[in-house]
Amino acid sequence: TMLQTLIKSRKNARFIKPRRAYCQSNKLERIKYENPLTGRYCGKDMNYLWSPQFKFSTWRKLWIALATAQKEGGLSVTQSQIDQMKKNQDNINFSDAEAYEKKFRHDVMSHIHAFGDQVLAEIIDSLKLCC
Repeated sequence: TMLQTLIKSRKNARFIKPRRAYCQSNKLERIKYENPLTGRYCGKDMNYLWSPQFKFSTWRKLWIALATAQKEGGLSVTQSQIDQMKKNQDNINFSDAEAYEKKFRHDVMSHIHAFGDQVLAEIIDSLKLCC
């Protein structure tokens, strides 16, 4: 990437590979956004708003809203499926999502499949049509 090229080109600079925040192994670290400036300039609440946990929970809220709209529109989505999605809204399995991302190389699809492992697969098939 451009960042890696810039770092390599600087005289006497060491090669630093940027890390993706949600690829960390420690689950507690996923409630914080990782950036060198956040410790200095960012409060705890603001940091959480940019965290992987908040980001992917928000995605799941959108998918639940989509499933609810599909149910109201007459598609074959049941209330029990929506309830199961709501139950697992904040229970994000990051390790499964990381494995799916290696397979699909697409963050949204990886999290849809990881969410599908937690809820009924039929509802996830209708979500995949929208992405």
